[in-house]
Amino acid sequence: MPTRSRYRLVAMAAGAAAVLAACSDDGFVAGADVAPAQPRAMMAYSEPSMDPADTYVSMESDVQSTTTVTLAQPVYDASTGQPTTQLTFTGANDSRTIEAGYDYYDRVLSNTYRKPDGVNGEYGVADPVRTIKTVGSDYNQYDAGGSFVPADKPDGAVHTSPLTVLGPLQGVSITQGIVIEDASSDPGTPRPQSTGGLDGEVDFPNQGTMRITSPLFGETSVLGAPAIQSADASRPNQGTLTRTYKRHGKNWVLQEVVSEATASTSEATFTTREVTRLRNVRFRINKEKEAKRQKTTRERAEAAGPQGRQASSSSQLQSVQRPCEQSYLTELCSPIGPGREPEPYTPPPPPAGSNVVFQHGIFSNAGTWARMDPWLSQRFYFNTKLVPSLSSTDRLYNQATDLIGRISATGQNNFVLVGHSQGGLISRSVAQRRGDLARGVVTIGSPHQGALLARNGRTALADFLNGQLNRLYFGCSSPYQDPGCYVAWFISNYAIDQVLQYAIDAAVPAQIDLQPGNAFVGQLNSTPEYFTRVGIQSYADKRFILARLGGDAFCNPESGCGGRAFASYAQWAYNGFVGCSVIASLLGYWNTAYWCAYISRRMDDVDRGWDQLTAPGMTSDGIVQGPSQVYPNANRQYPINGGDSHVGETKSDKTRDRLITTLDGEFAVPRRF
Repeated sequence: MPTRSRYRLVAMAAGAAAVLAACSDDGFVAGADVAPAQPRAMMAYSEPSMDPADTYVSMESDVQSTTTVTLAQPVYDASTGQPTTQLTFTGANDSRTIEAGYDYYDRVLSNTYRKPDGVNGEYGVADPVRTIKTVGSDYNQYDAGGSFVPADKPDGAVHTSPLTVLGPLQGVSITQGIVIEDASSDPGTPRPQSTGGLDGEVDFPNQGTMRITSPLFGETSVLGAPAIQSADASRPNQGTLTRTYKRHGKNWVLQEVVSEATASTSEATFTTREVTRLRNVRFRINKEKEAKRQKTTRERAEAAGPQGRQASSSSQLQSVQRPCEQSYLTELCSPIGPGREPEPYTPPPPPAGSNVVFQHGIFSNAGTWARMDPWLSQRFYFNTKLVPSLSSTDRLYNQATDLIGRISATGQNNFVLVGHSQGGLISRSVAQRRGDLARGVVTIGSPHQGALLARNGRTALADFLNGQLNRLYFGCSSPYQDPGCYVAWFISNYAIDQVLQYAIDAAVPAQIDLQPGNAFVGQLNSTPEYFTRVGIQSYADKRFILARLGGDAFCNPESGCGGRAFASYAQWAYNGFVGCSVIASLLGYWNTAYWCAYISRRMDDVDRGWDQLTAPGMTSDGIVQGPSQVYPNANRQYPINGGDSHVGETKSDKTRDRLITTLDGEFAVPRRF
């Protein structure tokens, strides 16, 4: 029987051909996961002065601009080698994350972060300018260290609030122009209560879309200022600003801003089109504080006389004048002009945080939260935080008793218990037995009905997996002989030990409570629960899930050595061997065709066999079948389609996003920003 080495080059070449063939003109790769964009879970810079209970808005913006210059006299175009009277310049995409809110003195705070160019998708602070809007409505810039930044700084620092990329938003509320309330009671004929102070022509392309088109220039521009004339007064500027909104419930939320402007001189005409697209717009509106701010603005306008009253009643957006309501704020409220440092002040203490427990699963410890904990602690205020390491192989009831003792020792109550895998079952047991200690439970990938995998004995499961992988490794002299050899070697060395943890072993008492139909799970599911309950389920792509489990066991899921990368590598290898068998058959190389087909079939066998053992015909995270991950009678379920594997869930950015949504929306944990 010939070895596989003679077919390595054919397989690799066919793999490259398969990858190229899978790429279509529309930019999609066949077999790739296509999932809705997830909200950006956290920003790089935490604003401790922001009041988390007040109005705030955050979003991601992508800005693309194109300028066309039409010249009166031709110039030489180096790119074409020909004279031309028209030049087109396309600016680089500018992608940013923007956040804005109010501090405890009712001043606007806004920050902007440029989208990362680095690895792992981590957000870095770029142009770290903190902008504070003073009582005089002058925007003053400060860097991340708090030092004043002159407005005319030439290195690209913003000259006003980052929010001005969306137009004139210096209104009574920072959400003005971004969120518009819809007062219509008929969903079939939605109409906004107002246009948020934006003048312009309003039209509705469809029931869920609204456009407001305003002039950029003219006798009254969109800024409410006199018309801006070009250098040649006989050729005035012209332009429009079009805002497109999508309806979300009872609100219209800004999605796109398009500005088109033409300016002329005697030498040239400049036509500029700038498109700002918004994604993941998140907001909170504190109506009580908004009403107070509007009342204050009206009162100050009336006190200013007819001119102030006229300004207050104008449909144009107005600057906000915030009074000093207490004498000790007098110095703080004095205008701060360019070149002047703000008066120092001591912000009030942060709000009391929530108590939280992060509970690990079987064959694990507190280290499983090493990545998730900093993510969440940067985002939220936590008061007492427990990240215990329990005896994870003990019976689950005993572990719950241990955890009750640790929580009681803190002297605190109202804990939010976040549990992964069997840690979710332990958290439920604690909350059921000691409702005075628990405010709610969040489970992540927990086997609420038991794990089908736990029906298998450890020895039998190991024999099955090793037998399948040995068939795939047949004919290999080293892991690097061909991609199939490497996949078999990788799963054998990095995934098997992880999955065997969930098989029956007489030395592991906890596994009794992980089997379907066991008494512990039955008792949990039959006991009424009066606390807030949230279930997070990760539904991973089942194709080459063992490779995904192996990568996630030792690396972060999105990294180059993580589960997503290794699942992609296994798919690439499989495509290569399938392509190899086809090409070799066409060329008459039957031995090569046989071996390539053999390897691809063995890869299929590994997948099918594992699926049969863990979740036949069901969703899964590679360990716990999807239906069992669903928290019975939960207040909210958060499925993650295209999620990471079971062993990668506690360090997954996808899980992080669901946890942030949960802690924010279901438990109202105070936010740092």
